[in-house]
Amino acid sequence: MIASTDDRTSSQARRANPVDVALGIACVVWVVMTLWSGIQTGGAGLPVIPQTITSLALVVAVFGHMLKHLGVKLASAYFLIATVVEWAFEQANITFGGFIWGDLRYGHLPMLGPHIGSVPLIVPVGMTALLWPVYVIINVVLDGKIVVNPRTLRPWQVVWHCVLYGMLHAWIAFLANGFCTKFGVYEWVGKSRALPAQDSFFGDPALPLGWTVWGFVVTLVISFVLIPTLGKDALAWSAARPLSWVDAAPIVVIGSYALALFLNPVNQSVGSVILFMFGFISLLALYRFVVLMVGQNGSGAALNASSQGPH
Repeated sequence: MIASTDDRTSSQARRANPVDVALGIACVVWVVMTLWSGIQTGGAGLPVIPQTITSLALVVAVFGHMLKHLGVKLASAYFLIATVVEWAFEQANITFGGFIWGDLRYGHLPMLGPHIGSVPLIVPVGMTALLWPVYVIINVVLDGKIVVNPRTLRPWQVVWHCVLYGMLHAWIAFLANGFCTKFGVYEWVGKSRALPAQDSFFGDPALPLGWTVWGFVVTLVISFVLIPTLGKDALAWSAARPLSWVDAAPIVVIGSYALALFLNPVNQSVGSVILFMFGFISLLALYRFVVLMVGQNGSGAALNASSQGPH
């Protein structure tokens, strides 16, 4: 009876669920389309239909992964708070002369969509989407988990995690600045534009500092407020549900995007920085994830063998 129950549980665990299938497909589509863009388009981006498919794949790979691990309630609160805080940072930065991450102004390209105040709506949404892979990477590397229960850590450890979330997210500033200025997503003005060229190779030096502060503030709220109050179910799922290979989706998203920008960079120096910054952290996180999966699968196989007993 026990062996029969264990076999049935194992069979259910192996059965692919629709969310994992969707994540796997989205990951493959994102990798293929992103590398196509990096190799074939000369930096101009994909045609409209392939770009739409790529964007949908990114939404599924990031937000689908978030919903799987946080649940609707916590994921919605995470998204709302992070997006609103990011928009407030952006608007304050523009209104008060670039005091957070440098004096920039967003363009009015059709791809940017509607603006709220001086900020395209897609900007805070995109920044929030990129924060999730960063959150996953740090948690996998440090704790071997997708979602970490802050109550299992000392307060100083939680704060340290949040500093790392913010700093890793700020790496994306180095990745994004050349692309954004080249294609008119934003331009530097005022004091930032007046900086000497040797001091602004990656844009205003305040850019990554401001991104770090935003990432730190948002993840501090998530860790000390949202997860303790809304994360009971998410933490229970994290403890009870084994990892699957598609749970590496956010890591793959960041790694493949970095590789594509290396293959077709704004300039060679930026390409090298992107490869060795994001290539390193992606490979580090993937190594940790593979070790976790191998250990998990090995433990499961050993447990099944012991429950069946000698023949």
